[in-house]
Amino acid sequence: RAFLDNERNREAIQRMIEGGLNLITLGDVGGRKGIFEGKTFVITGNLERMTRGEAKAIIEREGGKVGSAVTRGTDFLVAGNAPGSKLMRAREMGIRIIGEAEFYQMLDGR
Repeated sequence: RAFLDNERNREAIQRMIEGGLNLITLGDVGGRKGIFEGKTFVITGNLERMTRGEAKAIIEREGGKVGSAVTRGTDFLVAGNAPGSKLMRAREMGIRIIGEAEFYQMLDGR
């Protein structure tokens, strides 16, 4: 902890991150199963609190996959604002549809 209390050390870490260094937390190591392990998500519409890319990264970090189209293999459709035709297709196929708030609740429950 003392290392991170030093401003120069924090600045050095920030420069490394900006240079492309990828940091992981200890929780990401050692075979930990993510809460979305084995689940496939599709995202439609605009998310308010994050970009689709950020949502995709979180899903993948938690063991899930993100598809670009709703298929029989889709477990969840995350529906943001102004969802497109994926929403209708998911309804027709009986895919579980969750809003952005429910997505965050799932994350909080890990």
